Formats: sequence, structure tokens, C-alpha cells
Amino acid sequence: MKHLLFFVLLSCPGFLKAQSKLEIEIANLRNSHGQIVIELMDAQKQTLKATRKKIENNQCIFIFNDLKNGHYAVQYFHDENSNGAIDTNIFGIPTEGFGFSNNAIGPLGPKKFEEWLFKISGDQKITIRTRYF
Repeated sequence: MKHLLFFVLLSCPGFLKAQSKLEIEIANLRNSHGQIVIELMDAQKQTLKATRKKIENNQCIFIFNDLKNGHYAVQYFHDENSNGAIDTNIFGIPTEGFGFSNNAIGPLGPKKFEEWLFKISGDQKITIRTRYF
């Protein structure tokens, strides 16, 4: 009887949290210099994962596994000189590329965080275009 009850509970929707894979393609890179520094956040703007990866052939793809269904946001920058920081000019304007999920960039920088959010409810691939000033 215990085994039957356990099987029934496992069969109920929502008993086990779904785990999803997110693939992020960073597009529109102007060169293969340096690395991409990326941050995956939850809906409360808490960093879940932060990592970096070298660019090869002007492409960079990140894969985040075992994500629970929900809302997420991504921000990144193209660290062309691999110094670990986004470089800016004397006016504070980035001299390296950057991007946000949903390509949420306005004329003067990022849009509100809420506009970065996207929903995951299964394996998903997104593409984000890099912005350079």
C-alpha cells in the first residue's frame, strides 16, 4: 500500500518541480576578443548564476541547466580586454558591448528590470543582441 501511495503522489502534477534547460546565444559580437561575462537572475533580481566564457568565431553560447519553471532575467557584457569590468569613456558611456534579456535596451541604456524578465516553462533558447555605442 505504501508503494501505491508513493506512485500516486509522484504522478500528481506539481509534486515534482520541472527542471528546464536555458540556452543563451549572444549575437552581434563585433569581434572574438576577450570574453562574455553573464549573470542569470531570478524575478527578485537575485543572482542565481554568474559566469564568463571565451568568445570563439564571434559567437558565445551559454547553457544553464536544472532551472525551475519561473521568470528570469539576464545581463551581460563583452569584456574585450578580459579585465573583468565593463570599460567606459570619461562620460560613463560603455566602450564595450552589453545586452539584456528581451533585448531590453533603450536609447540611453537598459529598460526597467521588469522588461528583462522572461518565462521558462520547459527547455528554451533565447538570442540576445549585443549593443555597442
